[in-house]
Amino acid sequence: MQQTNINQFFEYLAERKYHENDLSDITYALCCANDEFRKFFLNFCFPKDNSELDTNDLTREYTNDRSRLDFFFHDKANPNQERLIEVKIFDKNTHKEYEKKFSKAKLAFIANYEIDIGDNWSTTTWKDFYNNLKNNPTLNGDNLVSGYLKYLESVTYIEVFKKMNLLMCTNLSLFYDNITCVAKELSFSTHNANSIDKDYYGRYFVANHNNKNIYFWLGTCLKQKAVLMGFYDEESWVPSDNLKIIKKNKKYININSSFADYWYEMPKEKYDVLCDGNEKEQKKTIKEFIISIFESIGAKDYIPNSITL
Repeated sequence: MQQTNINQFFEYLAERKYHENDLSDITYALCCANDEFRKFFLNFCFPKDNSELDTNDLTREYTNDRSRLDFFFHDKANPNQERLIEVKIFDKNTHKEYEKKFSKAKLAFIANYEIDIGDNWSTTTWKDFYNNLKNNPTLNGDNLVSGYLKYLESVTYIEVFKKMNLLMCTNLSLFYDNITCVAKELSFSTHNANSIDKDYYGRYFVANHNNKNIYFWLGTCLKQKAVLMGFYDEESWVPSDNLKIIKKNKKYININSSFADYWYEMPKEKYDVLCDGNEKEQKKTIKEFIISIFESIGAKDYIPNSITL
């Protein structure tokens, strides 16, 4: 008998059911089908509670007057305690009116962006939920949970680092996605300047600190089989203090490319990791390369303190 590919099922489902209500419906269905997932979901949304929430009365789309809550329940351990969860993807409506209408309730808000609504709300992100669920030892072997993770990747736009081999041209697009994934973890944003030609495959990124920006190119040179980071000799692209350090230290290499003036190359042994390494080491290698260059040009403060290798 042919077996259903659960991950593929959820990937196709995400192509059609990608709105906030769809995400809530599918999350609710999994809560009903899997007691452990329901406990995980509810406790994740209310992380400050000291014990597991004891509930079986989770309600989807609870209506009160003109308000329609995404999730609502009473904790059995605290029967008088109402709890509600608001699910968002891009919508920025925080429903502050719920604080008065549900004055006895604990409130939770989960979205694919970070936000501070106030002390009355427990706020979190789908990316954090995804990471915690993926690493949960009780649930990570469940096929439906695995498929749900694939669904979350798509509908909440979670970028996931994937194993690659830079000696294979078919992996270039994967490398492109991976460096974007790593850069976003380092709080960098992308820049839409032209950054690809027949020899160079990468993109520009922007790092910000104290209202100052550093623009840089990160990618691979196909001819040299090298991963490179480059900076322009322009104060509109790199602050003057950092440019002075670049010029003084002269740790850069000379490359004839219009994508940057000062180039730094990933050590050959590190490049080899990207050609024949495991996923975790590949991600770590790219992150270490970026951090090391920023430290060498006096831009360590542009890297968030929370970043771990």
